[in-house]
Amino acid sequence: MVVTHRIVEKSEEGYCTKGDANAEEDAGIVLEKQVIGNVIVALPWLGFGIVWLRQRGTLFFLAVGAVMLFTIRQLWHGRKIMQENKL
Repeated sequence: MVVTHRIVEKSEEGYCTKGDANAEEDAGIVLEKQVIGNVIVALPWLGFGIVWLRQRGTLFFLAVGAVMLFTIRQLWHGRKIMQENKL
C-alpha cells in the first residue's frame, strides 16, 4: 500500500513519519529503501473527483448523458434544417 506521510525526523535507522490528519507520529520506522518518491504539488479535492469517476454507476450515467445530449443536438439540428427548407 502506498501512502503519503510527512517525514518529521531522520535517524540512522530510517525516517519517522506522520500523516497530516494524525495527531501522533506513525509507530514504525520507514527505511530509506521504502521511500518511493516525494510530493511536488498537491491538488486538493482532485482525489474525490477521481474516485467518483471510477465508480461504475457514475461512468454509466455520464455515458447515457453524453448519448442523450448528442441525440438532442442532432434532433435540434435536423429540426432547424427542416424549418429552413420550408421557407
